[in-house]
Amino acid sequence: SGDIAWDLIEAAMASVARTAIVPVQDVLSLGREARFNTPGKASGNWTWRLADRQLLPEHAERLRSLAEKHRRLAR
Repeated sequence: SGDIAWDLIEAAMASVARTAIVPVQDVLSLGREARFNTPGKASGNWTWRLADRQLLPEHAERLRSLAEKHRRLAR
């Protein structure tokens, strides 16, 4: 896809694992500014928050398309 975050999302969807969990930061293709925590760093963690209307219908459509492609929709 040219977007490493979405390449990793597709890899998760394509896996044989029963459940695929995808960080919303990856869905939004965000960078380090949206990191939740840094291991070994005692402060400044867990401050990022998803903003209102940050997730768009296009994100849902793209996730649904991958879920359909990899047969992850509920039957």
